[in-house]
This record gives sequence, structure tokens and C-alpha cells, in this order.
Amino acid sequence: MSIDVQQLFSSMAQSAKDTLGEGGEVVSQELISLLESSKSGLAELAKARASGLISQLDFEREVEREKQVLEAELIALEIQAKVAIQKAVNAAADTFKAALSAAV
Repeated sequence: MSIDVQQLFSSMAQSAKDTLGEGGEVVSQELISLLESSKSGLAELAKARASGLISQLDFEREVEREKQVLEAELIALEIQAKVAIQKAVNAAADTFKAALSAAV
């Protein structure tokens, strides 16, 4: 069994993007980037299963582990985004308060 890794990853990225729908473009770009970084490991996993080097059970376990890693990486990005947003909001509020204090 031969696996076209590039086509597989294109399909994976498209599925993720379709699931996110409108408004998920930023997340889908991050997800695609994360998928790209795990491409070689996932490709090896697929090849190992296709060639019978690992059992279906081991394959399922590894896929689940990869999902958890990907989810953790996306959650870390979400936290970073929230921190940046909070800093921006705080800076805007501080500027407002300083301008008002100077005017009064």
C-alpha cells in the first residue's frame, strides 16, 4: 500500500478548515502549521501501519497521542493569544486613564 503523504496532509488540512468554517481562518492556518511540523512523524506512523510494522491497536494509540499533542499545542496558542489581547486591552485602558487624568 502506497501513501501519498502530500495528498494526505492536504486532505487533513482541508478537513480541519472545513470543520472550522467561517471565522476559523486564523486557527486553520495555525493548525496547518502544526500539522506541517508533525508531518514526518505522522508519515512514518502511516508507513509503519501500512507495512504491518505496528498493529492496528498501536496505530490507534499513536494517533490518539498525536491528537492530544496537537490539541495541547493549539491550546498553548490560544493562551498566548489571550495574553496578547489582555495586554492590548490593558494598554488601551491605561492610555485612556492617563489622558483623562491629564485633562482633569
